[in-house]
Amino acid sequence: MTVVWAVAAVMAANFVWNGTPYPSADPDAVARRLKDQSDRVHDDFALPGKYTASPGRVGTGACYHRGLRGIAHIDEARSDVRSFDLDWSVPDVPEATAREAQQRVRRRLLQQGWKLTHEGDVRAQPSANWASDSRTRKATRSTCGGTTRP
Repeated sequence: MTVVWAVAAVMAANFVWNGTPYPSADPDAVARRLKDQSDRVHDDFALPGKYTASPGRVGTGACYHRGLRGIAHIDEARSDVRSFDLDWSVPDVPEATAREAQQRVRRRLLQQGWKLTHEGDVRAQPSANWASDSRTRKATRSTCGGTTRP
């Protein structure tokens, strides 16, 4: 019985130290999923044909340790996990048209169970962060996770 308690204690300590593991994912699949979801958001904007979106650019960033290990290694990014984001814009859209389009997208995302987690400076450059399934999506998605391939 002592061995069972010892194993359970080691497992609990490991979880507290390392935190919840990041999900594994193929980086190419994550980039495709970001692009697909971004295309759906752009379609929901339903802007007249004369307003064309800039080409989206998938970027990657650092992810950091979770659990207590994150405190011990506060400034150390993990080399095996990357965050992904996709930024794009539709330039030269009149403000009223852009606001209407943004409201359409907002309603659709809310209907699908997304939650608004942050709204940017609406006077300068409107943006919003949305969350679904405990992953954060920024404007057109940003998510930390996905172990990179060797």
